[in-house]
Amino acid sequence: MIAELTIAMVMAKVTRSLVDFFNSHGDSKAGGVLTFGYYGDWLDLAPHTPRPQVTGWSHLLSIHRLVEIAHASGHGDDVAKYNATLQTLKAAYHKAYWDPSTQSYGASQTANLLPLYLDVTPPALVPAATKAYVGAVTKNKFLTNSVCMPTVCRSRNVVGKHQQIGWA
Repeated sequence: MIAELTIAMVMAKVTRSLVDFFNSHGDSKAGGVLTFGYYGDWLDLAPHTPRPQVTGWSHLLSIHRLVEIAHASGHGDDVAKYNATLQTLKAAYHKAYWDPSTQSYGASQTANLLPLYLDVTPPALVPAATKAYVGAVTKNKFLTNSVCMPTVCRSRNVVGKHQQIGWA
């Protein structure tokens, strides 16, 4: 336990620096969510998830992980500060990428799964986002590959749909 706590404390400092960099470079047009990046979704077969959408989600994931590390290492001030930032940026991400006309975050499975994984989607829209995710998988005849499967399995909003799309 001591070794894990030591690692968490070291990682808290490194992660905090990365998150602060991301936060300072957020796009004001996207509510402060990071939109620049180079790689996008490496595993997205088609249709492609827009690069800024993937980068923005990675920004949220970084803050989420920092909050977890700060909590585990007893940094209550960081938990409060970064969790408040996370909640604000989740709302901004949803506003930037949710399309009310299609009831989705886009045409790809990635676009719809990532917000579900981090609970970005407001609870009332979770069924629609889940439907969009399952629809993207079945329409494009893509099953999530083994690299992405842990994310799918941890996404409590999607895992119940595995029977529908043939994972069982």
